[in-house]
Amino acid sequence: MVTLCMLSIHNQSFAQLSVGATGGAVILSVEGESITFPGGTLTLRYGIGENIRVGANLGYFVKSVNEVDGDLDISGSISGVPITGTFEYSFGGESFSPYAGLDLGFYRLGVSFKEDGANLTISDSFFGLAPTLGVMYNLSDNLALNANAKYHYVLAGDEALGLIGIGAGIVFKF
Repeated sequence: MVTLCMLSIHNQSFAQLSVGATGGAVILSVEGESITFPGGTLTLRYGIGENIRVGANLGYFVKSVNEVDGDLDISGSISGVPITGTFEYSFGGESFSPYAGLDLGFYRLGVSFKEDGANLTISDSFFGLAPTLGVMYNLSDNLALNANAKYHYVLAGDEALGLIGIGAGIVFKF
């Protein structure tokens, strides 16, 4: 009983809630051509141990499209909204902390366009995962900088999409 109580106190001393905002982009390669989708991610993390964090991510990435080909005028956007849970393991020390993680969840992919005055929107949700490598640099006890790279693997119907994500942002710790 005493051991369980001591472990609980020890684990609570590392428990830390943080929120963050990251700006960046995801890059899709299609037939040798790279398409960049700028956007960002909001994060919520909870430290459950000295080196382990769990949390949730909500991202939004969008690419505007404007094609004019003779009399045909197509304009609109292609968007992706990853809604994922995350698990991260930190390898570092007090101020500089590299980490590895895995995001699991749903990716809402959509296309919205206007063709010759008619509006059309198509969207669907797909399961995906994203292995992550990143670094956290603590500026103070309550403020840190975060940078990461992810490989988003999305099972979109009969095909799988692979997107490379990069981002950097700020984290507030409570």
